[in-house]
Amino acid sequence: MRLSWPMAAARVVMSAPAASHTSAIALMKEILVARNAFAETLTSSAVARSVETQGAGLVRRIGP
Repeated sequence: MRLSWPMAAARVVMSAPAASHTSAIALMKEILVARNAFAETLTSSAVARSVETQGAGLVRRIGP
């Protein structure tokens, strides 16, 4: 059986992204963080309205 070694053309060479790519990646990350925060706010608001509308049930205080 003959062993095969990867050819030079088949190797992947990783280089640092260009400045424009770095800026684009940073912007995408900022948008993702903002989108997640907005979604969390909407979810929290919906839960608060649900509790306000339907009630939270009886809350029993334990202790002095």
